[in-house]
Amino acid sequence: MARTKKQTIAHPLGKRGQELVLENASIWTQEIIDLQGTMPDQALAGRLGIQVGRVIHARHFHQLPPFKSTPLRITWSNKSLKAIGTMSDANLAAHMGVDRKAVLRKRMQLGITSYAATKVWKFYTHEEIKLIGTDSDMKIAKLLGRTVGSVQVKRRDLGIPPFNRSFKRKETWSFKEIMLLGSAPDHAITEKIGTTTAVVSRKRKQHEIPRFRKD
Repeated sequence: MARTKKQTIAHPLGKRGQELVLENASIWTQEIIDLQGTMPDQALAGRLGIQVGRVIHARHFHQLPPFKSTPLRITWSNKSLKAIGTMSDANLAAHMGVDRKAVLRKRMQLGITSYAATKVWKFYTHEEIKLIGTDSDMKIAKLLGRTVGSVQVKRRDLGIPPFNRSFKRKETWSFKEIMLLGSAPDHAITEKIGTTTAVVSRKRKQHEIPRFRKD
């Protein structure tokens, strides 16, 4: 009688996949197995204190589908709708107790510009420009009611160096001193009025005076 060759069925995870599951076999009680797929793999891994790859292998081993969140139906009150775009999506989401993506989707549906974008692209007045670089970007942003990112972008566009308390500050400028700006290199003006090159450069750019160039 011919001997029947025993057929070996390869595990879908492969040999290494089986090893990863077996290494943590003591973790996978029925209670933990039941949790698989009820939350993101990353969240379960953090809860168990193991690598997320091991959770994924174990879930595949137990042939369980990945977690899929079901979007909650959100009721938008008139107050909430009016608040969209007046603060960051994250802040509004926190106030409403919903996910930030829900606020983002609603804002996109309504075609409302994000709060950050309105703060960045809102035109700066001449008086606001004068303040940039006179203190930290954070303090200037708070003073102007803008985002720190907006102030940083505008300061860099103007070529104004960041505020540094070690610079010798010049609180008042005479009309004659301002008229000197741009008439010679910044370092030369510095020597005449007794301050630093960074202060002269900042003041010149605040008044939108071009750099001195030899003809």
